[in-house]
Amino acid sequence: MSIPATELDSSHRVSRFVKVAAALAVSVVLLGACRGALDDFVQGTRMQATDFDTRSWMVDLFDGRGEIALGDLIIPGSHDSDTSVVVTEKGPDQGCSQLVVEGEIASPVGKCAIAKLTKTQDRSIDKQLADGIRYFDLRVGVAPNKGAYKGASDRERLVTQHTLVLEPLVDTMGKILAFSSQHPKEQVIIHFQKLQFPTNRDRWLKVFNDVLHEKRDGGPSVCERAWTEEAISVEDAALKTVTLDQAWGAGLSYPVLVADDQVVRLKEIAAAHEAGCYRNANMALATPWPQADNDVPKIIQIGQKYLTDRQALLKDGGPGCDIEEENWCGFFVSQLQSKPPDLQYAACVAKTEPGCSILEQATKTNPTTIDAFITWVGQGLPANIAIVDYYNHPSGVDYAKRLITLNTRSRTSR
Repeated sequence: MSIPATELDSSHRVSRFVKVAAALAVSVVLLGACRGALDDFVQGTRMQATDFDTRSWMVDLFDGRGEIALGDLIIPGSHDSDTSVVVTEKGPDQGCSQLVVEGEIASPVGKCAIAKLTKTQDRSIDKQLADGIRYFDLRVGVAPNKGAYKGASDRERLVTQHTLVLEPLVDTMGKILAFSSQHPKEQVIIHFQKLQFPTNRDRWLKVFNDVLHEKRDGGPSVCERAWTEEAISVEDAALKTVTLDQAWGAGLSYPVLVADDQVVRLKEIAAAHEAGCYRNANMALATPWPQADNDVPKIIQIGQKYLTDRQALLKDGGPGCDIEEENWCGFFVSQLQSKPPDLQYAACVAKTEPGCSILEQATKTNPTTIDAFITWVGQGLPANIAIVDYYNHPSGVDYAKRLITLNTRSRTSR
């Protein structure tokens, strides 16, 4: 990831390694040997959990035991979290989703195929929260001034996106805030993986900052619930060491993470208006992509190697944790989803390949990769966050519940 010199001075770049190394000095790593048969461990997570509600699982499991750090929990997340609004079938009143964000080129063909290859979830953000999802992978862009967004305000045109326009960011944040008003102790990691503003960047960063400072229904804004540097006084590289008790004691609900190609300028803009709430995602976490397309055994092999490598880094506690400008000793995201190879993707769009959709990929992939992740936890590997496509498929996989259950088992099984 290259960072323009206008956004990042040399002292910031050099200090990245120093900060990661310093933060590791206060990091507590819980590692241990796997006990019992791994098959029994994996099978045990399929049992219906009765001791927690997925809407309030952090409180249900850790009330009175909040000394646990967020980076030591097993957290279910979703990949490209806000895509449930994508329309993949032509209906009597509408066609497939086709409006793309600024900076992308709309395809003249295969619109429904593209929609099926763009949609990665069929549960809305509010339903995901109720299901127990606590990590969101969000990308933000600008809706073109046409179609449903013709004449819309900047606030309305700032949207979540996955190439296709999804929904206004203000609506996505409203769902998260509504949930937090009912469950303020549930910690939700909001990861803005991409802010795509090909033109007028400062204008749209200002709008982004305004949306995150917008109060709803008389309650606090996203930034007022966020882990600001003032409220949680640890370096970004050490955010994973923040305990539930610390967050609860401060009355906060969100680490808000923004990629460092935008966060420096965003903080400058925020300082000119209101206090910012943004943490540097590249300092706070790593989310390596296995680059294995739909080769499930390879996804598992690479995912396990990532965690084995991370385990060695955590033991060493040195500056080697900074890999490809991500902190492998911070929060760690295991990506368990698959995708069609590029040639298959092209064939799908051209309608020469039958049965093309991320849903079909996920239905085949999820049972195996989710079991693999649970096995890694049973082996004592330092897993933290998992993300998948269509986490509720196939029916009965119980992805979120099974991962949450690991927090009751892994404390004694690792």
